Amino acid sequence: MIWLFASWLWISGVTLAAPEVHHLDQVGLAYKPAGLQYLHESELRFKLYNSDHMLFKDSHLATGYHFSITPAFPRTGPYLHFEPIAMWDMTLRATVSGYWGAFSMLVPLDGPNATGSPAERNPRIDDGLRTPGWDLRLDARTRLKAKVGPVVTVFEAEWRKHRTRGFNQDIQWHWDATDMLVIEADGVSRMLSNYTFFVIHDEKKDPSGRKLWVGPVTFWAHAPSTGDTTVRSGPMVFWRPNDNPHTPQIVAGSLFWWKARFIQTGVPYVVLAAQWEH
Repeated sequence: MIWLFASWLWISGVTLAAPEVHHLDQVGLAYKPAGLQYLHESELRFKLYNSDHMLFKDSHLATGYHFSITPAFPRTGPYLHFEPIAMWDMTLRATVSGYWGAFSMLVPLDGPNATGSPAERNPRIDDGLRTPGWDLRLDARTRLKAKVGPVVTVFEAEWRKHRTRGFNQDIQWHWDATDMLVIEADGVSRMLSNYTFFVIHDEKKDPSGRKLWVGPVTFWAHAPSTGDTTVRSGPMVFWRPNDNPHTPQIVAGSLFWWKARFIQTGVPYVVLAAQWEH
């Protein structure tokens, strides 16, 4: 695979320039499910083409690492990102998570049909069945992007292989709070999402670089081994005060759950975050 990839780079005339170092930080909070999060990513970015064309000027190959932490778990691991053209990119990621038995994490369930509701989880927690543990995730994600006039849309598909283990007991089925699914300890899950934004403020006509994007977002997640599916959608806002990458960009949204085993239909998932590059 590496040989084929290198051959493609050589045939297409791609030459990797000296890498640029990029960092991204994000601090955010969310409700339903509740959570706080700090996220950091650092990468070496290799420019693929020496071109000013809109389709190729930002083309790059990057390798880096991801680190995030919440009250329930830390998560870290390397990734490889390939973006040969503005309309398409692909990311391969491996992450290891550690759970310390907080916030109902890693509560073993009796089977794939378990509801995972508080009425079912809380007695198991009171009986000491919640366990610290770890998991390994291998993700493959691809995105298609397009811009027509003031409308920007992104279609994203992700496939995930996960392996989860408890320190104090065996786990065959459990509730994954990240995607709100009942999943198998050794299994896969699939995610699809769409972001469609309307450019309310055109940063190209404003020397300050101010940006305001508003539009609907939809997320779909599915675990084939349990048949469990979650769907949520709603409006989101991206706001950048100026073109300085060190200035935080604000992300806010209210996404409503339309299908979930644990949350009543119509209950909102509210998120607010600030992210910045350096």
